[in-house]
Amino acid sequence: IAGNTANSLRNPYGLLFDENNSHIYVTDSSNARIQRLNSDNGTIGTTVAGGYGRGSNSNIYIADKANHCIQLWKVGATTGITITGITGVNGINATMLRGPSNVLLSINESFLYVSDNGNHRVQRYKLP
Repeated sequence: IAGNTANSLRNPYGLLFDENNSHIYVTDSSNARIQRLNSDNGTIGTTVAGGYGRGSNSNIYIADKANHCIQLWKVGATTGITITGITGVNGINATMLRGPSNVLLSINESFLYVSDNGNHRVQRYKLP
């Protein structure tokens, strides 16, 4: 049943499996959040952020489609850091996004690729 409580989802969109901790992360798109599930029993209930990609240090990169930005969530953080785009503002220049839908880290984690859905392009950003 769709909803916005800790134990429900509305329009789940993307999945990521964390093999180190046996967690499944779900993009709960209509609730603008990321939910963590226990892969052993499927229990939902932990909101960890609000497509995403995980780096080797377990940081999570999130395409925040509704807010037109990419956020970095560090391990244990309760809020994300906008690393590209401007939260809540869309645009067409190289530093702006319009409805980013997915992210992918390069193998050496020096670049982040962003599917900028509303601008019909893939953007590449150099990571620090």
